Amino acid sequence: MAEKKAGRGWGDLQADTVEGRALAIYLRQLLDRSGKQLRDLEPSVRYGRSTISEFFSGKKVPSQQFIVKAVDALTTPLEREIRRQEALALWHKAKNPAPPSAHLPAPRPAEEAAAAALASVAATAQDQAAHAQEQLTQAHERNDRLTQERDRAQQMVTALSMLTVDLQQRMSGLKNPQGQETQQELARLTYQLDTAQQDLGRARASREEAEQLTRRLRRRSDELEEQLARLRATAPSPRSDSDPTLLPPVPEDLQEAFFRADFDQMLDTVHGFLDEGQALRDEVRDEWDLTPPRRTATQIIQRWQTATHLLGRALGCLLLMTTAVALLAVTDVGAPGWAPLLVLLAMSGLVLTADPWEPAR
Repeated sequence: MAEKKAGRGWGDLQADTVEGRALAIYLRQLLDRSGKQLRDLEPSVRYGRSTISEFFSGKKVPSQQFIVKAVDALTTPLEREIRRQEALALWHKAKNPAPPSAHLPAPRPAEEAAAAALASVAATAQDQAAHAQEQLTQAHERNDRLTQERDRAQQMVTALSMLTVDLQQRMSGLKNPQGQETQQELARLTYQLDTAQQDLGRARASREEAEQLTRRLRRRSDELEEQLARLRATAPSPRSDSDPTLLPPVPEDLQEAFFRADFDQMLDTVHGFLDEGQALRDEVRDEWDLTPPRRTATQIIQRWQTATHLLGRALGCLLLMTTAVALLAVTDVGAPGWAPLLVLLAMSGLVLTADPWEPAR
């Protein structure tokens, strides 16, 4: 285990590659600098402590979403962006480790020429259609798994909700609140209730996230079907015989009777389900690039600049029209003292109409 306990160092690295070791060491350094423990990361990354320990030991390569959430939780806002870039660079290398150079044969000119010739051959329409069909099949498969994950999260929400109500009723039904046994039972029920409520919130968040990813992946599937229809006149599309609107039966591990029988085993089961679901959603998000685009500071400034241009030019046109009407009125009335002020306003309108960004800056 890579769990870092108070007053102790880290355990041995278990990564199989040099790149995986480098990523695990970098994550450990971030955690050491932050002064936090692995358990402090659970609310931010939405993984259980055992899974987080495997990521920090190098036993498993985490998902891209885990890297981003972990860096955000362990760094200050000033250094967050650069640390995120460093961590993602190490993550890309860990995901695609370089093969050992000793096992790589030396390239020969004839082989390089043949490879270049094959790479230069244009893909035919049939190849493109086969590739689109393969992607579409993968999208449907991922969509089915996400649907199952959403249904399982809904089952956990239902089971945990029933457990929470049951615990609250048992706490309210305790008699003799001054007795020692009653106090111990109340403390035990309070701990179970707090844990169940935390897992209930995590299960609800998992259900909503799975639903969002399902909608995004379904839109991607529609795009692939349109592409396939353009490449081939008739394209077989995978169909599922199961009705997605019907929930499958609740597994034994999620039934209320199982929860009451052994709370600790229930806790391990729920955390295992939630960790598996989070890993699946992160994998789908990384594979299909379903993360919504984030607005950068440059984009925000550009939008503000565009709005300033429009408002400035509108104000400039209004000033020009107002001063023109006012000059005519002053000329008719015979009040020359107002003329310099109106001319100044007219010049301001011209400046705003020409380029309002410079005066605003």
